[in-house]
Amino acid sequence: MTNTQTDLEKVSKYATEIIEELENVRELVKNCSVKIGEHLQELMKKNLITIELSPQGRPLNRNDIDMKKLEQVQTVQRLAKQQQELMEFIAKTEQLVLKIESNAALSFSDLTGVTSQMKQWCDGLETLEEQKKRKKEEKEAEEMKKREKEDAERRKVEEEERKKREQEDAEKRRKEQEEREAEEKRRKQEEEKKKRDWKNWPPFIYYNTRQNKFRQEICCVIYTMPDGTQESDFVCQGSDAVEDLDKCLETNDEQIISPVITIQPKKGKMTFELPMRVYVPIVSHDQCLLPTLKLLIKGQKWRSGKSLPEIHLPKVKGVSFVGVEIPINQFESIQCVAVARHKRHEMEVDEEGKVFEPEVDRNIKVKFPQRAFAGKTIVATKAVPWTHADIKIASKKYKELQNIKTAGSYIDISCENSTKEESDLELYDFGWVVDKNVQKNQSVNQETLNRCSRWVVNNLNPDENALQLNDVFDSDFVEDLKTKETDGDKNRLILRHLHDSDADSDFDKFLVGLKSSQPNVANRIISVKHQVKQSRKTENTDAEDNFASDFDPDFEKKEGTICVVSKLTGKSWEVVPIEASEEHPKARFLKLPSGNDKYQVLGLVVPDNMSDEDICRAAEILEGLKCVTNVSIICRQKHTNPHEVIIECVKSENVATIMQHLDSIGYNDGPAESTEFGVVDGEEIEIKFESNLYLERLKHSLLKIKFYKHLPSNRYFEHLIVVSKAEQGEDSNYHGYLKYSVTPGRLALPRTGSLVVYVPKPLDEIIENFPYTLDVPVKALAKFIAWQLTSTNFNSTKWVVLGGYLTDRDSHLYRQICKHIDEQAERAPQRERCEHFILYWANHHAPSDSDRIEKIITSHHDPNLESEAHQFIKPYLPGKGLFSNDSLEKMSFAIAGEWESMAKKLGFPNDEINKIKNSQPGAVKQTLRMLDLWRLSDSAIQKGTDLVKNFHETAKSAQCGAKLLTIISKNVN
Repeated sequence: MTNTQTDLEKVSKYATEIIEELENVRELVKNCSVKIGEHLQELMKKNLITIELSPQGRPLNRNDIDMKKLEQVQTVQRLAKQQQELMEFIAKTEQLVLKIESNAALSFSDLTGVTSQMKQWCDGLETLEEQKKRKKEEKEAEEMKKREKEDAERRKVEEEERKKREQEDAEKRRKEQEEREAEEKRRKQEEEKKKRDWKNWPPFIYYNTRQNKFRQEICCVIYTMPDGTQESDFVCQGSDAVEDLDKCLETNDEQIISPVITIQPKKGKMTFELPMRVYVPIVSHDQCLLPTLKLLIKGQKWRSGKSLPEIHLPKVKGVSFVGVEIPINQFESIQCVAVARHKRHEMEVDEEGKVFEPEVDRNIKVKFPQRAFAGKTIVATKAVPWTHADIKIASKKYKELQNIKTAGSYIDISCENSTKEESDLELYDFGWVVDKNVQKNQSVNQETLNRCSRWVVNNLNPDENALQLNDVFDSDFVEDLKTKETDGDKNRLILRHLHDSDADSDFDKFLVGLKSSQPNVANRIISVKHQVKQSRKTENTDAEDNFASDFDPDFEKKEGTICVVSKLTGKSWEVVPIEASEEHPKARFLKLPSGNDKYQVLGLVVPDNMSDEDICRAAEILEGLKCVTNVSIICRQKHTNPHEVIIECVKSENVATIMQHLDSIGYNDGPAESTEFGVVDGEEIEIKFESNLYLERLKHSLLKIKFYKHLPSNRYFEHLIVVSKAEQGEDSNYHGYLKYSVTPGRLALPRTGSLVVYVPKPLDEIIENFPYTLDVPVKALAKFIAWQLTSTNFNSTKWVVLGGYLTDRDSHLYRQICKHIDEQAERAPQRERCEHFILYWANHHAPSDSDRIEKIITSHHDPNLESEAHQFIKPYLPGKGLFSNDSLEKMSFAIAGEWESMAKKLGFPNDEINKIKNSQPGAVKQTLRMLDLWRLSDSAIQKGTDLVKNFHETAKSAQCGAKLLTIISKNVN
C-alpha cells in the first residue's frame, strides 16, 4: 500500500507537471500539426505523393520510384503517427487528471493506460543517438535541401537562360528564315525583273538566205521574254522587190532604208506576256532624217511603234539597227520596214478631242474638237523649217520661186483615220513682215524679240523653276501664265509682255536671269541683239538680207501678202481662207475640213498681184524640195560599138564617179549627163527613144526605172537599132532622142527632158559613091618627079631625058606626046609640062599589064632619084598607105569634128574651106574631100619624103585627137 501510495503521489506530481506544461505541449502540437499539414500540401503540390499506373499494366519496380521522395513520405508518416500517439497520450492524461481533481476513484488500469500510452509514445520518440542522427540527417537534409534549392535556382536560372537562348535561337532562326524568305523573294523579284528586262533577253538573229540589194547579211533580230520561246519558233524573210517596197511608202519624205521584213510564227498564233521587240539592220542615210521602223499588222495601215534604243551585237560590227516594240500580245504575222524621214510628233486623240502643239514646232497648235474621230486615233505631225538659203538656191532652178518667200514651217498632219468634224490649225509667228514705219518705232530690244521670236518659242523652257519670273513679272502675270495650257502659249505670253513693256529694264533683267538658268537661249538672244545694233548702223539692203539669212528661220525680211496654201487627201494645192488675230498679229488661223486623213499646209509671202495658180505652182515645187533626191540620166555608148549603150539613173553627187567607171570599161562615148532633176523614193522614171533610134530589147516600149535612194541604181545594157537607114542620109551619124519623164503621182511637179544620141554610120555608108580623085599614086608621082627635076630651076628641061626613057626612046611617040602637051599647055612652065607628059603616057601609052609606078621611077636612070621617088610614093600606094583612100576614110572619121582646124593648119584658105562645106554633106565627107584635095596639093608634094612626118606635126599643132595621131604615128619612119 505504501508503495502504491508513493506511486500515486509521483503520478500526481507528474500529472501536475504535465498539466502545467499542457498548454505548451498543446501549442507545440498545434504548431507541429500545422507544419505537418504544410509539408503534406507541399509534397502534394510537388506530386511527391501520386498514384500512377504502370506502363502497359506492368507492376512498379524500384526504378519507377524516387527514393528520396519515398523517405520524405515515410518521415511524414512517422511524424503523423507520433502526433496521433501524442494526442492519445494527452487525452488519457487529461482524463486521469480530471479524475484526480474530482477525487474520483482511480484504478490501476487508469495508471497503466496512461503509462502504456506514454511508453508507446516515448517508444515512438527518438533516442539521443537517433536525435543526433536525425539532426544530422536533418542538417544534411537541410543542406541537401539548400543545395537542391540552389541547384533548383541554378537550374531555374539555367532553364531560364536555356529558354532565353532557345527563344533567342528561335528568334534568330525566325529572322534568318525571314531573311532567307526575303532574300528568296528579292531573288525571285530580281529574277523576274531581270527576266522582264529586254536587255537580258537572248537575241534571236535571223539571216537572209539570199543576197539582197541592201547588201545586208542579217534579216532581223527578235527579242522575246525567256518563257520557252525558241529561235526556231519564227520564220523571217526579207524582200527588196520594188512592188513590195512601193507599198510601204506613205509620205514623200520617206526613204526606204531596209528590205520589207515578214515575221511569222511556225506553229500558228503565239502569246507573249510582254511585247516582243524587233530590230532591223539599216543602211546609212541623211543625218537630218530620223530612222523609224514601221509596222503592218493584220493588213491594217502602216504605223510607227514605240522606238527603241540602239543595240550592239557582239559579233556584228559596222551595222546600225532600228527597233520597235510590237504592241500586241497575240502574235500571228507582221511586216516591218525601216524608213528615214523627218521627225514626227505622234499624239493619241480620242473621242474627247485634244489640243496640242507638236514637239517639232511650238509655233503650231492643232485643235481637234470632241467627236473629231470615232475612236482612238494616232495623229502624226511634222513641221519642216525653211531657210532663206533654201529658197534662194531653189529659185535659180525654178523661176516660180523667184518672187516668193516662205512663212513659218511646212506642216504635214497625218491621221490614222479620217476626221468626222471640222478642226482648227493655228499658225503663230509667220515671221516679221517689215513695215519701215513700224520698224523706226521699234526699240533694239523689241526688234530683237521680233527677229528671234520663233526660235525662242521653240527653245525657251517656261517652267516656273527654270525661270526667275518673280524678279521680272508681277504676281498677277505669273498666275496668268500658269493658266496657259501649252508651253508655246506661255512663251508667247512672256515675249509679248517683254515686247509691250515700256521699260527696257524688264528685258535686261529677264536676260540676266536667263543667263544662269538657260544660257543657250540667253546667248542666242544676245547674239541677235548684237546683230540688230549692227544692222541699224547701215542702210545697206544687202546687209539686211545677209542678216536675215544668218538668223533664218528666226526672221526673214518679207514684203508682200501672207497667204496659206493647203493640200488635202488626194487633192491638189489650193489657196485657203485664213483669219488674222488682234492678240497675235503675226498669226493666222484656218479650218481643217472634215472627211480627210491628211493635211499639208504651207505659209507663203507672195507679191500682191500673184495669181492663185502661180502660188499653188510654187507650193508644188516647195513640197518636193525638202524630200527629193537630185539625179541625172546617163546614156553612154561603147567606143568599139556605139550601138551598145548603158542607161542609168544616177544621184547627182555620183555622176562624175559613175562616168569615170564607165569610161574605164569602154563606155566613153555618148551625150553628157542630163539636166539635174528631183525624184522621191517610189517614183518611176520612164525612158523612150524617138526619131531614128530605138532599143532592140524593148522595141518601142518604155524603159521604166523605179527609184529608191538607198538601193543601188539599176544599170541597163541595151542595144540601139536604127529605124531607117534611108533617113538622115546626108549626115555622118544616125541620131535619135532619149526622152525621159517622171510619172506624176507622188509629186505633181512635172519633170521631163531629153538627150541626143548619135550612132556613127559605117564607113561604107558614109563614103558610098564618094568622088575620090582617080589614079592618085600616078598623079602624086608625076607631081613629085616634076618637082624633083625642077626643084632648083622651075624651067629646067631635065625631064626630057626621063621622057625619052619613059617612051623607050621611041622618038615618034615622044613627039606625039609633046605635041599633045603643046596643044593643052603651050606656055606652061617646064615643071607642069613634065607632069603632063608623065600623066599622058600613063593614061594612054603605058602597057595595060605593066607596073606604071615602077616604070616611071626607073625612067630616072639615077639611083638616088629613084630611091627618093620610091620612098615618097609609099604613103600613096593602095592598102596601108597613109594617103590611100582607105586611110583617108579612117582619118576622116577621126577628125570629123575638127577638120576645119586641121584644114587651116594645112594651108586651106577660108573660101576653099567654105567651098568644101557647101559641096559635101556631113563632117566626114567634108573631111574626106579636104584630105583628098590636100594629098595632091603642091604643099603636100613638095614635102617630099618628109611628108608623113610633117603631116604628123601639123596634126599635133592642130590639137587633133589621139585617134588621128595614132593612125599617123604608125606610118612615121
